[in-house]
This record gives sequence, C-alpha cells and structure tokens, in this order.
Amino acid sequence: LLRAVKDSDSSLAVNFLVLRSFEKAVYSPLRIGHYALASSNYCHFTSPIRRYADLLVHRVLECYLNGSLKAHPKDHILQDLELTEIGKHITFTEQQAESAEEELKTILILQMLTSRLGDELDCVVNGVNSYGVFVQCKKFGIEGLVRSDDLGPDVWKYDQKTHTMTGLNSGATVRLGQSMKVRILSVNIPARQLNLAPVEPLAGRKTHPEKNIKNKKKGKRFAGKRRTFGRRK
Repeated sequence: LLRAVKDSDSSLAVNFLVLRSFEKAVYSPLRIGHYALASSNYCHFTSPIRRYADLLVHRVLECYLNGSLKAHPKDHILQDLELTEIGKHITFTEQQAESAEEELKTILILQMLTSRLGDELDCVVNGVNSYGVFVQCKKFGIEGLVRSDDLGPDVWKYDQKTHTMTGLNSGATVRLGQSMKVRILSVNIPARQLNLAPVEPLAGRKTHPEKNIKNKKKGKRFAGKRRTFGRRK
C-alpha cells in the first residue's frame, strides 16, 4: 500500500492513517519477539538517552558480565509480576510525556499562526466526518478543521462507508488523501483549534448529473438557488 502511493498526493494521508492504525507499543516482560526483524528473541536499549526500561536491562547485563547473575540469580532478576507492574507504569509515563510534547508543539505552532490569519496553506485531507473535513498542513504538520459550512455553497452529505463528503447540488467530492489549498480563518489556542476554509469554494466545479437530467425532462433550465453558509463562531 505504501509503495503504491509513494510520491503521490495521497502519500502523506495514507502514511498517517497506516501509522495511526498500529497498536501503541507497551513495555512488557512477555517474549513476543520482533516482527520486522523476524526474531523470536528481542531486547533493546537506547543510547545516550537512559530510560528506566534501559536501566533495568543494563543492570541485568552488568550482573551477567561480572558473573554475579549466575552466582546469585534471585538477587538480580525481578519476577514477572514485578516486571509487569513496572512495564505498566513506565508505559503510562512515556505516553504522558509524548502527549505533553505533542501538545506543546501544537500550542507553539498555533501561536505562530495567530499573526498569519488569511494566509494560504497547502494541506492534505486526513479525516472526514459529518460536520467537516480535517486537513494536515504539509509545511507545519498541524491539523486543522474545514467545517462543512465553509466548503462551499452547497448541501454537503457525509458518507460514512467511503469517508467522503459530497455536495448534493454540485457533485463535488472531498475524500481522504485529497490535496486542498486553504486559508486560515481563525486560531483558538485554549481549544487547540485551527479553523480553515478552501481558498476556492469546492461547490460549483461540477454539476450533479442526476439533477441535470431531471431538470431537462421538466424543460427547465437548471439554476437552483445557491445556499449560503455563514462561518461558525
């Protein structure tokens, strides 16, 4: 899949979705091996960073190298129950640290963007739901929301099966991986929100074929009323 979308417009979105589908790694004494290395026995530690998990491995290695592990194994090897509890704790603290780091990055980027309201950004659609479209900025890596009201003058319908948003009048469709140039509408730092809108409204690019056929049969020219939407506050 990743090879198929390499160098395409949808590459960023597909890579992001694949990464998000993976289960988060956890610290555990269970010997489950390493899938990518095709090894049933696997252990690692980092350098020069020293996490608590690394220190546990270092202690055992030191005891093995100096011979004390063989002489007094019970004094140097933790039991599975102890290792399980330690694993749960350091998994939690690591996830908390990563979450704090990501939130700080988001805050700093949003602070920078507050002085750039109206600027244009090149983005990729990485999420679609009933109230709008989520896009990821290629340059800054931050995610923003394009509300359905701001997509264009149309009635937008969300399809949960295909994860698309379609304009019922125009037939314009927004889908995952689609490139979209947007402008910055507003920034809400306390809510960690970036509100965006397409530089060019998506509606009006394509006429819905079924509505054309129906109107031709009635002998009327298709000129439906344009529905306007105000920005959400």
